[in-house]
Amino acid sequence: MLEQLRGITGQCAGTPVWSLPDADLIDSVHAVHDAEQMLAATKLHLIREIDGRNLPITQQAANTAIWLREQLHMSIHTTRRMVDLAKSLDQRPTLDVALSTAAVTVEQAHIVAKTVQDLADEASTDIVDLAEKTLIEDFADWEPAIFRKAAARILAHVAPEAAEEADRRAAERGRETRPTNPCVHVDEQR
Repeated sequence: MLEQLRGITGQCAGTPVWSLPDADLIDSVHAVHDAEQMLAATKLHLIREIDGRNLPITQQAANTAIWLREQLHMSIHTTRRMVDLAKSLDQRPTLDVALSTAAVTVEQAHIVAKTVQDLADEASTDIVDLAEKTLIEDFADWEPAIFRKAAARILAHVAPEAAEEADRRAAERGRETRPTNPCVHVDEQR
């Protein structure tokens, strides 16, 4: 099946597009973009399986990201992000389905995965699941910069009480870790 896919993609890449009507050209960009997201999910599933089997270690690589860097000729930063997202998709079936069906982009999937990971320390599993579902269903049409802002505020959107509690704990941690410097005087009366 993968050889057929390679052949089809090769044919697509070799097909001249200059004669396509505007509407078909736009539709084609969307179709290829969706296919890219689905293929990315497939590649991440393969990476997760490779990682789970410890294949890179058996081939004398220090870890999966380094092995991927050598195999795919990509930067270590990119391969680390791929390995991390592959693990997230394995742990988050809702996110996996969303990327596998192109409901979200790879970039959005990274944002959801990071948000869910960060929320796990601040909220219950039910709230984390709701945040993930809400980002995917309600905000997936947003471009990544705005999507990231929505993700940063998602806890307040789905569970305002939990967000207030998380903010309170963060403020307390900030007061506890505030460095004190006897050479600096802060005027408290301002």
